[in-house]
Amino acid sequence: MRNVSSMWEVRSSFVRLAATVLLLGCVVVTSGCSPRTVGVVGVGVDGSGALVGYLTVCEGSLDEVLLYVPDGPVLGAWRAAAPVRDSASWRLASPTRWTATQPFRGPRSRVEMVLTAGSADGSGRAISVTFRMRDVESLLPGEVLYGDTLNGFRQVSEPEFRAHACEWI
Repeated sequence: MRNVSSMWEVRSSFVRLAATVLLLGCVVVTSGCSPRTVGVVGVGVDGSGALVGYLTVCEGSLDEVLLYVPDGPVLGAWRAAAPVRDSASWRLASPTRWTATQPFRGPRSRVEMVLTAGSADGSGRAISVTFRMRDVESLLPGEVLYGDTLNGFRQVSEPEFRAHACEWI
């Protein structure tokens, strides 16, 4: 009986070891393939109430931005004229120094939207901002909303966003 018990202990130890190796292998494989988080995206409004995108890059560079509805349509996509290495802002409807790679289709009033950024070569990405229009309607021009519904939002001035957004990474 003792041999059966020790056999089960050995087998149980082997199964735990195999599961640990498999889990660590999965972590190494998946973490090595995803782009590094190198920036933060925010959203605001200008004096006419039009949406403005904000991007702060903490290291490296980013050059593409996408606005979309989760499980829904893409509402706009932009590429920077030159990779952004520090910070940028642009009016989504009529960007300067950005080229619309997919025309801006306007915001959706009652749905959640995500503004996100990345690099064309896949080397970096930004922390996205998830928002609804009601979240930005109370903002004053020059104020930036960043964060999401899971981790909370921060509403700050543009200079504060540029100075402190990288603390989220």
